[in-house]
Amino acid sequence: MEEFIDEAMERSAELSIVIMKKTMRAIENKAPHAIYGYIPSMGICLSCSEEEYKMVLETNMEKCEEIEEYELCKMAMKYLDND
Repeated sequence: MEEFIDEAMERSAELSIVIMKKTMRAIENKAPHAIYGYIPSMGICLSCSEEEYKMVLETNMEKCEEIEEYELCKMAMKYLDND
């Protein structure tokens, strides 16, 4: 488990991009939840529910701005402004 956490921290920028894209796709498809990853050997499923979409986008926005993924941030803002 510790290896998984270390790898996730090392690849946090890549993970934020994937999470943002999958969350926006889930919103577009009106999906009840977004699944980011599933690791059966560790019994881990990374996902969020529809109620958490806005929080997930807001949380990952900072990292995406930090790595200069401005287009992705601009796309996410459309979903955040759609309240």
